[in-house]
Amino acid sequence: MLERHALEREFVKRTKPGTIITTTIVYEKAIVQLDQPKRDAVTANTKESAEFVRAGALIMVAPGFKAALIRGIVASLTLLTGAGYPFKVASHEDEAFDWLVPHLDKSMSRADLRRAYDELRK
Repeated sequence: MLERHALEREFVKRTKPGTIITTTIVYEKAIVQLDQPKRDAVTANTKESAEFVRAGALIMVAPGFKAALIRGIVASLTLLTGAGYPFKVASHEDEAFDWLVPHLDKSMSRADLRRAYDELRK
């Protein structure tokens, strides 16, 4: 995870401010407890990338009360971290895509977002 954040920071530094839309998908089996170094890395990454990100969404794909509770905690932590850009915690990709559409460039549509998502999942 820490290596992924380092790669993300390098990518972000090569882009223009306000041009990135982020989407992170977490499946139930991948939900883990974040230790302090990982929490610090997530916080640092969020703050460092804030000027480059237009909007972000986290899709936590898991059923039931536990998943809803975790989504609530993640949403709260995101607010407390002060990302500096609009952010949504969703339970399904369609919920996230519907929320992200107003933040896309006018040249992109929801269908474009879906195609990009499906292509990355291959």
